[in-house]
Amino acid sequence: MVVNITHIVLAGIVLITLLTVTLLSLYYRHQFISHYPQFSRSYDLMLLGLFLAVLTKTLFLPLDLNNAGFIHLEQNEKNLVGTIGNFFLLIGLSLMIFGWISMISSITKKYELVPVVEIEGELEEMSPGVYIIPPSSGLTLLSKLITGRAPLIITRTMPENVRKILNLEEVPVLWLTTAECGDGCVNPRRLEYLLHTLVTFMKRKETLKLIYLDGLEYLILENGFIPVYKFLSTLKDYALINNTVILVPVEKASLNEREWNLFRREFEFLQEKAE
Repeated sequence: MVVNITHIVLAGIVLITLLTVTLLSLYYRHQFISHYPQFSRSYDLMLLGLFLAVLTKTLFLPLDLNNAGFIHLEQNEKNLVGTIGNFFLLIGLSLMIFGWISMISSITKKYELVPVVEIEGELEEMSPGVYIIPPSSGLTLLSKLITGRAPLIITRTMPENVRKILNLEEVPVLWLTTAECGDGCVNPRRLEYLLHTLVTFMKRKETLKLIYLDGLEYLILENGFIPVYKFLSTLKDYALINNTVILVPVEKASLNEREWNLFRREFEFLQEKAE
């Protein structure tokens, strides 16, 4: 009798645990997807799989009660319940596995950025590092420094339009957007991924490189000032090590006085040199 009661208690604990995990996953769904929209499909598949697991365990409950001697089921009834339960369990596990694999493949997938010197010519000398520049002169400076360097452009403008404006064909362009558009798009909330992508680009080949990071205000809006400041500071260190010039257009009015002063202490300001 004690063994039977223990069996039912364990079955109940498993059911309650599955139900709790499912409800918590449902509760945090919006928050998770708002931060990682690229994983929305994978998350929903795993959530649906959890729901089917709860349904399966609920269907198996009469079998547990029967085995414990609390109720009596005919053999055909046990076979029917077992068949239906196993069917839902198979579908649920398949959804969870597929969702998990989809999420892992998205996280580990790498968009290879190949450094390409598309415009040959006399090189405009500039020391490596991060330079804060006025947005009004951003493209002018980019066009001036791109000669003899392998550039990478991160922008809030569609890549096709950027290439058309600068008359480029092979230069890699990353689009900062929350839209799911595959390779060449980076969600602004994925700062660590963006940092990894840029550092990997800087380390590839020995070619002099140039990174044009547009949309800093957008990154701050999505992540907050401090994470973006740390992101830029880390980029600066890697730029110095890997002989890379990084241009960052920033509108002074978009930052408060404290934030602006932090930028002034950490990074070069090209407009100050012009003055």
